[in-house]
Amino acid sequence: TTDDEAIPHDPWWRTFLPRTAAQRVVGIVAVAFLAGAVGFVVGSEDATADPPSRDSADVGFLYDMTIHHGQALLIAQLQLTNGEDPDAQRWARDILRAQAYEIGLMEMRLGMFGQDPADRPATVMGWMYMETSPDAMPGLASDGETDALRDATGAEADALFYALMIDHHVGGVA
Repeated sequence: TTDDEAIPHDPWWRTFLPRTAAQRVVGIVAVAFLAGAVGFVVGSEDATADPPSRDSADVGFLYDMTIHHGQALLIAQLQLTNGEDPDAQRWARDILRAQAYEIGLMEMRLGMFGQDPADRPATVMGWMYMETSPDAMPGLASDGETDALRDATGAEADALFYALMIDHHVGGVA
C-alpha cells in the first residue's frame, strides 16, 4: 500500500456539510425556506396570465422577501470583510450567490406581474395581516446589530455573523 492508501480521506463533498448543531439547524431552516420560495415561484408560473394585484399575497411576499434577502447580502458581505472562520466565509459566499440569484428571480416575477421591483410599498407584511415598517420585519437585524458586525473582526465577527443569520432565517420562516 502507498502512504495515501493508508490514511483514510473524507470525500470532498464532506467539506460542505455543517459541523455544529447550530449550523445544522440554520442549514435545515435555510433549505426549507429555499424550497418554499422555489415552490412559490414554480407554482406561480401560470399566474402571469391574470397577474395578481399589488395588494395580493403573491406580490407582497415578493416585495418583502427582496428586502429580507437584501439584508442577508449585507450581513454576508460584512462577514467576508471582517470574519476569519473558513466555514462562516464559505456560508457567506453561498448566501451571496443564492440569495442574490433569488432576488433576481423575485424581481423578475414582480415585473411579470406588472409591478416595478423598485417601487416597494412603504410598509411590509400587510398581505399577511401583520403590517409593519420594513425595519420591524421579523428576522431583520437592527441598525445597531449590523453596525456591530461592521465594527467586529475575527472570531467576534464570526460569532455575530452566525447569531444574526440564525435569527434572520428563523424570522424568515415566520
